[in-house]
Amino acid sequence: MTANEGGAHRSAFYDEYVTLQQLLPSQLDSRVFDEATLAWLNRSDTMGRLLLSRHEGFNTSTHQFTSLYSFGSRSVSIYSATTGERVYDSGALFERMLAEWLPEGFNVDFNFTTIPDARSPNKGCEPQNVLIVELEGVQYAFVLFEPVGGNG
Repeated sequence: MTANEGGAHRSAFYDEYVTLQQLLPSQLDSRVFDEATLAWLNRSDTMGRLLLSRHEGFNTSTHQFTSLYSFGSRSVSIYSATTGERVYDSGALFERMLAEWLPEGFNVDFNFTTIPDARSPNKGCEPQNVLIVELEGVQYAFVLFEPVGGNG
């Protein structure tokens, strides 16, 4: 069982991400991204705020992106112990549950704003770890998150 955090990393020495709105049109391969697609993608209500890898999908020969990669699934996956095949992935289940249970704090970015859902283009509930325990003969999986609704 794995916790799929899916976060991008940024430090004083390394910057892993860029938003689509920050990319120049010349950095996107026009054979892949036509003008209509770019216009739609760059809208802030579609994908303009989404964080993308500045390395994956970048063709170093042409200095253009031929595909776009965003970060993480924010899910938990279960794998078969015998084959290693993924047999379950929670997908957006945790995000949907948190949005329902904590609407006023859903994906609030506690460092910058208290606007609900402001954090979604960047990160979400971030499953950090999974702890599997057996209690009275029943196995349980505890999923540990960081942060949830601005609570780190």
